Amino acid sequence: MRLDKVSVHLLLENTGAISDDITSIFGFSAWNFRPSGLGFSSDDRFGSFLIKVWLSSEGETFQAGEQARVRVKSEKTGKMIFEAPIKGVYIGREGRTVKPFLVSGYVCESLVVEVQGRPKTITKILPFKCGE
Repeated sequence: MRLDKVSVHLLLENTGAISDDITSIFGFSAWNFRPSGLGFSSDDRFGSFLIKVWLSSEGETFQAGEQARVRVKSEKTGKMIFEAPIKGVYIGREGRTVKPFLVSGYVCESLVVEVQGRPKTITKILPFKCGE
């Protein structure tokens, strides 16, 4: 089983929509719960984000033990905000599965999303800020 990809999506509270992967949007930023960048409107706001972890294998498999670990921490202080193991993973014949993790209430500081798996660790920076 391999860790292939990590994407991060905002849950837009004004529409209920889930955004495109914010780590792939050039110039993305967020200030006071309002995202900016390609694809966002001035009415959009959020308080939660969805982390998708993409795992693959050469075919159908079930791995009972921990296959990866998701961590979200403050970029400035290193304080751990969210941590969860990925275990008990079934991948069907298509060779791919996606595991979701919802994080709420931590959108006023820059965050580091780190997914440690095999054969690599993937790190994403979330440029969230709040203030006057």
